[in-house]
Amino acid sequence: MPVFYYEAFNGKDKVSGEIEASNKAQAVNMLKTRGLVVVKIHLKKEESLRSSIMSKLFAPRRIKLKDREIAVLSRQLGSLLLAGISLVDAISTLADEYKSSRIGHVLQEVYDYIVNMNMRFASALKKTNSFPIIYINLVRVAEETGTLDSTLIVLATFYERRAAIKEKLKSAMIYPIMVGIMSIAAILVFMLIVVPKLKTVYSGFGKSLPSITQFVINISDFIYHNWLWLVLGVIAIYLLFRFVIKTFYKARLFWHRFLLRIPLVGNVLMLGEIVQAFRAFYTLFSNGVPIVQSLELSTEVITNEYIKQFVIEAKEQLEKGVSFSKALEKSDLPGVLKVMIRVGEQSGNLDTMIKTYLDMAEEELNIKIDRMVAAIEPLSTIIVGSIVLVILLAMYLP
Repeated sequence: MPVFYYEAFNGKDKVSGEIEASNKAQAVNMLKTRGLVVVKIHLKKEESLRSSIMSKLFAPRRIKLKDREIAVLSRQLGSLLLAGISLVDAISTLADEYKSSRIGHVLQEVYDYIVNMNMRFASALKKTNSFPIIYINLVRVAEETGTLDSTLIVLATFYERRAAIKEKLKSAMIYPIMVGIMSIAAILVFMLIVVPKLKTVYSGFGKSLPSITQFVINISDFIYHNWLWLVLGVIAIYLLFRFVIKTFYKARLFWHRFLLRIPLVGNVLMLGEIVQAFRAFYTLFSNGVPIVQSLELSTEVITNEYIKQFVIEAKEQLEKGVSFSKALEKSDLPGVLKVMIRVGEQSGNLDTMIKTYLDMAEEELNIKIDRMVAAIEPLSTIIVGSIVLVILLAMYLP
C-alpha cells in the first residue's frame, strides 16, 4: 500500500509523519478523522533498487516472539484492560516497562502503528510480523465482539501451556540424542586409542590374528586414516538430508511418518503434536472462530506433515458439509479423540468434550515422556556395553 508523508496542525502544534492509504484523498480523510488539518501531503518517494537491496540486507531482523514472551505480554495487557485502562495506554505502559527488551521493541512498534497510522490492534500485530497467525485472528474476533480483555487472558493461558509442552518435548528429544552422541564418543575412544595400542603389542607376536580381531583393527585403521573425510561426509549427508526434507514434500511426509513409527519416541511425538493442534483448535473455536477456520488455523502449530495432512483433509471435508467426526473417521488420530468429538457433536458440547480430552491427553503425554526417558538409559547402556564388549573380546582373543 502507498505511504504518504504529511504535515498538519492538531489545533495547537504542527505535526508530521507518515500514513498508509490507497490514495491521497483517503490519506487526507484518515488524517481528518484524527482531528488534523492537513497542510502538506505527498507520496513518499520510492527507494532506488540499490538502496532498497541495501536497506533489506542491513535492516534489523523482525522479532518473532517466543511462546513464553507472548504469554507474559498477553496476561499483563489483558490484566490492564480488565482494570479499565485503555488499550493505547496499556500498550504504552508495557512498552516503557519492557524498554530495550524484545517485548518492548515489539510493543513500541504496535503502539506506533495504532497511534500514527490509525490501525486496529489486530492489524498492528500483523504488521509487526512478530505474532502467530492464530493469535492475530483471535484478537481480530475479540475486537469485533468487544471481548479483547478476556481473550488476551485466554491466549496467555494457551501460550503458557503450549510453551510448557514444547519445552518438555524438546528436553525429552534432546536426552536420547545426547545419549547417542556420548555412546558414539565412547566407541570412538576405544577404536582410536585402545585398539591402536593393542595392535602395536600384537604386531610383535609374529603370527596371524583371529579374523574378528583383524576386522576390528581394520576398522580402527580406516577411521584413524580417514577421519577428516568421514567427518566431512557426515556433514555433507546431514546437509543433503536437510535440503531434501525441506525441499520435497513427499520426502518430508515419508520422514515425518517414519518418525511416528519409531518405538518409544513415535508415540510421544504423535501425542505432542495432537495436543498442541487441538489445544489451538479449542482456543479458537471456544472463542467464536468458525469451526472450519479454527481447524485451518490450528494447522499452523503442527510441525509433522503426516499429522497435518489429516487435519487439512478434515477441513476440506467440513467445507463440503461432512460432520467433524465423519471427516476424522479414517485418520490415524487417537480413537478416544474421535469418539469424544462424535459425542460432542451429538450433544452440542464439542468444545467441552475436546477440552476434556486435552486435559487427559496432556497428563498421558507427561507419563509417556517420563517412561520414554526411563527406558532410554538402560537400553542405551545395553547397546553401547554390547559393542564395547565385542571390541574388547576381539582384541583380547590373541
